[in-house]
Amino acid sequence: MYGFTNSIRNLSSLDLYCAYSGPDPKGGSDIWIVGLLKARSSVSGIDIDYIRAARPQESLSYYGQGSSLKFKTAGWVKIRQMVPIYVANHESDRSTGIIVVTSTMDILVGEPNPALDEARKYDGGNKQAERGTEAVKQAINQWEQMLKSSAPPIIGG
Repeated sequence: MYGFTNSIRNLSSLDLYCAYSGPDPKGGSDIWIVGLLKARSSVSGIDIDYIRAARPQESLSYYGQGSSLKFKTAGWVKIRQMVPIYVANHESDRSTGIIVVTSTMDILVGEPNPALDEARKYDGGNKQAERGTEAVKQAINQWEQMLKSSAPPIIGG
């Protein structure tokens, strides 16, 4: 988990929530952590699994290899390990950030995808319990509860 990390350059005017697993300060298994990546800042060295726009009226979109819109969502987006990305402002819609993959690694490991769309790919398989729809719904619920209970730590700079 800690050997292969991605990096995110947030060039947009949107703040982003970032969900990732990390060591439990009390010991034992890793726990979910949700951090805040402020607008116009970057982070590397953390294996971020999911991102979403911090404000409910904002969204993230991804256009993919052929420059056609793959998705636009206000929800959580699964991003890929080892794939550097940046988030830029949409030129005509300032409330939308565009996810841009900065390497061809996405061809090997997959493109960004809305979290529950990605989770459905694991339903019925041997990783359903860890990565399937119900597991991801539970994780999202946990992240949202974390955000309601306290301000997330700021990550990056």
